[in-house]
Amino acid sequence: MPEMNYPETLAYLNARLPMFSRIGKAAYKADLSNTHALMDLLGHPERGLKCVHIAGTNGKGSTSNMIASVLQEAGYRTGLHTSPHLRDFRERFRTNGEMIPKEAVADFVEQHHDAFEPIGASFFEWGVALVLDWFHREKTDIAVIECGLGGRLDSTNVVTPEVCVITNIGWDHADLLGDTLEKIAGEKAGIIKPGIPVVIGEAQGTIAEVFRRRAEEVAAPIYFTDQAALMPYALDLAGRPQVPVAAGADTSGGYYPYELGLPPEERYWPAPVALRPNPPEQALDLLEQSIDQGALLIGIGPTTNLALLERRRPGILARANLVLMGGYVFPVRPGYPHWGNDMDFNFQVDVRSAQFVLEHSNPLLVPLSVTVETALRRADLPALSAAGPLARLIARQAEQFAVDEQNETRIGAVCAGLPDDLINFQHDPLACAVALGWREGIEIEEVRISIEEKDGLLYERPDPAGRPFRVVTRVDGERFDRFWLEQVTRL
Repeated sequence: MPEMNYPETLAYLNARLPMFSRIGKAAYKADLSNTHALMDLLGHPERGLKCVHIAGTNGKGSTSNMIASVLQEAGYRTGLHTSPHLRDFRERFRTNGEMIPKEAVADFVEQHHDAFEPIGASFFEWGVALVLDWFHREKTDIAVIECGLGGRLDSTNVVTPEVCVITNIGWDHADLLGDTLEKIAGEKAGIIKPGIPVVIGEAQGTIAEVFRRRAEEVAAPIYFTDQAALMPYALDLAGRPQVPVAAGADTSGGYYPYELGLPPEERYWPAPVALRPNPPEQALDLLEQSIDQGALLIGIGPTTNLALLERRRPGILARANLVLMGGYVFPVRPGYPHWGNDMDFNFQVDVRSAQFVLEHSNPLLVPLSVTVETALRRADLPALSAAGPLARLIARQAEQFAVDEQNETRIGAVCAGLPDDLINFQHDPLACAVALGWREGIEIEEVRISIEEKDGLLYERPDPAGRPFRVVTRVDGERFDRFWLEQVTRL
């Protein structure tokens, strides 16, 4: 083949090779035999290459560029392979942000076309061979490599990365990857390698289970990104950064009937909060250590993690010093919102776990029938805004919550027992204060209770034949509200 310049090289690649954007499905080869053959001819430049391998339906390009930027800023000689390109073929191949030289592309094609042609390599396979050879020759410290299509049979899937990333799953190339999201997820999960950590972006229910199964099959540590970093942020503001925090069960585990979302970060938090993903088992380990050390546990959300721990280590909850916020037990007093059991988020969002925990533990219950007598008021905001960083954060979030929920008009204006300027209830603070020994205006009684699931809801009813529970039966809401404000504004 005569020597070619860069434009002639591109013309050769475009005219002689199958290219997905030009002929579509016919360019897709459903195995890696071509790429393995190319690696053999090149002396296996993929071996020993440190890299991050990224797949997903959306966001993999921006994720690749962001990771490469961080690595480069940290001082690593960083390669980046993305696709497709917008204007110049060389956009796909970069080292420290600089595109591969035109001469390097032309020299590679001229040097290898005679050996590559019998293989019938696709346009993309040529690109993968080029970039892996180039990264090897350039002696990159680490490379970020984006999958082209799918994952399991993508030409890039000959690398052994330091970590895999799967951004999300959506409908893309269903004619090639599968006619269900689970099948598409299975193809993306094909980049998960034995013993190599994988970080999952957005994944819920059955999609998350596809990734979990693949990770288990190859003993790969798996991490689902979530909002667990919000708690360390708040602890930092409170001067308690040493408190260990781990994210446990989330929507991706299939425990909940709907996605558990959080308010918009940009409105509720003063600055972006970096994600700190971890395996859910890490949260169970912390819970187990806490119980073994005699720590006080306060459940102010879904009981899923407690149930998972009890199933992992039967009998542990029976000796736990546990306080749970949730349930009703007794009717709400006049003057306060008479919600149904469906409003009891903590117990009803995962009924099976809540019933299991109540049947296997001896908690002090702080039911909604008393927490609805507390109030965070608009009148509290000036004092909170003038106090320390944690109080100011609470004030900021309260202002946003007031806009979103409109509790002043929906509840405060129609419930005689609550102030007109009600922004939110003090469900969690009251449970924490009771757990820590606050007893002013508090009544606690032993009540025998039967626990029953009916029509998808959990009911806790006084029953002489039921199990004995300690229950907060009354609170002086206004007294607690003053106490809480005094404590928070001192921080």
